[in-house]
Amino acid sequence: QALLTQQERKLCNPSGFWKGHVSAVTRVLEWGGIDELDRRNKNDNTAFHFATSSGYVDVMEEMYARKGQALLTQQERKLCNPSGFWKGHVSAVTRVLEWGGIDELDRRNKNDNTAFH
Repeated sequence: QALLTQQERKLCNPSGFWKGHVSAVTRVLEWGGIDELDRRNKNDNTAFHFATSSGYVDVMEEMYARKGQALLTQQERKLCNPSGFWKGHVSAVTRVLEWGGIDELDRRNKNDNTAFH
């Protein structure tokens, strides 16, 4: 538990720690690191945002198993922004849509583009 709170909680930052290593994610969550799913990096993205935009479906599933629908509605629905999420990761897109993220198809990025642009 002390490892999860050291260095101003920088142990499990979204852009560094959660790079597709599902066993590491599982272990941190088991050790009480569920709050790490809410942490944001300098771009205001969470570990779940990073996993979806990188196509890490196993990691997404582990996070979803722990936090559920809350992952789909956090940060003003900035779950799967078109400029980051839709990089050809069909399995990741499919999983988010199965979990109820159908509204993501209508989301627009800062350039007013949807996932289909």
